[in-house]
Amino acid sequence: MADAQQQAVVSRLKAAANEAIARTDASKAVELLTSAIALDSKMAVLYNNRAYAHSLLSQHVLALADARMSMVLAPGSSKGCLRAGRALLGLERYEEAEEVLFSASQRFPQDYLLKEALADVEAARNNDAALNGGVSASEAEKLKAIESKESNERVGLESSYYYAAVPSSQLKLPVTTPERILLANAGPDGSQATPAVDGSDANRPMQLAAAGTVQRDIEQ
Repeated sequence: MADAQQQAVVSRLKAAANEAIARTDASKAVELLTSAIALDSKMAVLYNNRAYAHSLLSQHVLALADARMSMVLAPGSSKGCLRAGRALLGLERYEEAEEVLFSASQRFPQDYLLKEALADVEAARNNDAALNGGVSASEAEKLKAIESKESNERVGLESSYYYAAVPSSQLKLPVTTPERILLANAGPDGSQATPAVDGSDANRPMQLAAAGTVQRDIEQ
């Protein structure tokens, strides 16, 4: 296909993709733009527009990839930076989004869309912090992971399988006090008492089954 004809096809695909986006058919727009990119992989606007379509579909990873390609192909344009910032916002990578958008707003101060995106990042960050008790989403995830690890360690120490699986040199004491083993009708020294004929031992309090040194260790 001659270059002129090829570019005409690309232009038609691009226009059709814009119409698809206008009628909120982002999936069709992605399909059309993918076909256009197959014919002209060096046109930054195609990646930029497809990044927007991916964002409409909440496909933020794909949107970020296209936005970065647009930034490479057209470093003098703010559009790729805007799409990258929006994609990072969708991924809740707020610090990266803020860095990209702030840098771009310094280079392209006339682009008010960059400032709008920056404001959206700040609002999302504050909202997440409020929902997590003043802690950012990333910090909340770290705290959750630490709590989960500590919980697993506690369960492991209290499990009978722990003592069978872990070498004696690496054993740790459990964090909870071992359960006392009680035996009905036990004598003062822990031995089994003979029931009285008249049933007078019926109300005798339960005694520890362990006796001697073991019993004293458990009671400490």
